[in-house]
Amino acid sequence: MITATEVIEVQLGVEAEKLFGNGGILSGQLSGVLRRDLGTTDANVTVFSSTQSLIFASTDFTGARVSVGYEQELVQDIRLELNAEQEIGNDAQGPFLRAGLRWSF
Repeated sequence: MITATEVIEVQLGVEAEKLFGNGGILSGQLSGVLRRDLGTTDANVTVFSSTQSLIFASTDFTGARVSVGYEQELVQDIRLELNAEQEIGNDAQGPFLRAGLRWSF
């Protein structure tokens, strides 16, 4: 049985980027966000025969989102990506922190 949880999210904002001499890119974003839930607040997710139940902290939200990111090519075709994001307002989610390496070949 497959069930779906649907969410509508509208985001409008501005983004700025700064390129550094070492090739790094610093970016910042400020957005207004409107999010409305069309389904339940939990979902069962199955990956490789293992099922976990996910519970969403908040569904409806109207407020702002602030995001700061940095990208840097470490060596040819390998890029470091860092991002921090926070929502501001009632029922806001976050902070969200992400770090990763993108490898192109």
